[in-house]
Amino acid sequence: MKAETISLASSHASMVSHPEEIAAFIIKAAKKLGGDKSGKISKE
Repeated sequence: MKAETISLASSHASMVSHPEEIAAFIIKAAKKLGGDKSGKISKE
């Protein structure tokens, strides 16, 4: 598996203390998987 990770100075609740960074990381991963070329992520 060629997993990608990020490191954030945070407690166990990084999604609360760094929501922008976490959201950007998830969106980047979703775009790498394919999906809509418009940049929108469908809710299938």
